Amino acid sequence: MAKSRTRLDNEASLPEAIDSMNHGFALWDTSGTLLSCNSHFKSQFQAGGLSFTASPPLAQIFSNLVESGELITTKRPQELIDDETLALKNLQTSEYTFADGSVFQAERWFVTSTTIAMLVRDITEAKRGERNIKNILESAERIDQSKSRFLRAAN
Repeated sequence: MAKSRTRLDNEASLPEAIDSMNHGFALWDTSGTLLSCNSHFKSQFQAGGLSFTASPPLAQIFSNLVESGELITTKRPQELIDDETLALKNLQTSEYTFADGSVFQAERWFVTSTTIAMLVRDITEAKRGERNIKNILESAERIDQSKSRFLRAAN
C-alpha cells in the first residue's frame, strides 16, 4: 500500500492532470458560475477580452462570444443564455459552431449535487465528415434520378 501511495504523491496533481487534457474541461455550480476550468476550455471560450480569473458566470461567457461574433448562432443572445443555463442544469449535450468553422460539443454531468462537470470536445473533423457523406449521398440520389429519367425517356 505504501508503494502505491508514494506513486500517487509523485504523479501530477489533479489540477495539473485536468489542465493537460486535450479537451476543454470546466466545473460549474448549479447557478451557472464557473468554479474552475482548464486551459483548453479558456482558449475555446475566451472572447472579447473575458478574464477567467474572476470565475465568470455562464451568461457572461456566452454573451461575450455572441457579441464578439465568435459564436455562430441564430438565437438572440438572451435566448442562447437561457438555453445554455437550462442545458447546464438538465445535463444536456450542446454543440457550438464558431466563426472560424470549428465545432465543439459540450457534455455535462453532476459531480456532486451542487457541482456540474462539462467536457468540451472539438468535433470539427467529424462534422466535416458528416457533411461530406451527406453531399455524396445527395449527389448519388441526383445521379440515380437522372438515370431513371433517361431510362423512362428511352422507353
